[in-house]
Amino acid sequence: MLISQKPANGTKMNLTLIDTSVWIEYFRGNSQIIITIHWLLDNNLAVTAFPVRMELLIGARNQERKSITEAFGGLLFCDIQKSAWEIAEKWIIILREKGITPSLIDVLLVAVAKENLYSFWTLDKDFEPMFKYCKVQKFDSLKISA
Repeated sequence: MLISQKPANGTKMNLTLIDTSVWIEYFRGNSQIIITIHWLLDNNLAVTAFPVRMELLIGARNQERKSITEAFGGLLFCDIQKSAWEIAEKWIIILREKGITPSLIDVLLVAVAKENLYSFWTLDKDFEPMFKYCKVQKFDSLKISA
């Protein structure tokens, strides 16, 4: 299902955009990641974007691609609007001025999360400067496991 609307009147949607690094651990069988993703899915709080799915498919072995496609079948997909690209462009300049060269896909995903008021869940330390300088809400899996 594709979602493209922003929350009305600035109301926070409690959705979480799950990064590729988290999905890799999910498919590797990391039990804590599996539990947390299933909790998000059961509560309709998980969202993804096509670049995440594409990154997974690029890195997958032939026999893994079917399970990836099936796992993403029922997920909410966020539409990447022009405004998210514009946010990403602004942040790339900010990060480059700090001496940081981010991945285009990483900055775009964080911009999508910020624009739609999603939290962003990643295990990749490369995102830390974006959390610091771009003020994106980082998903804390410990809050739901308590």
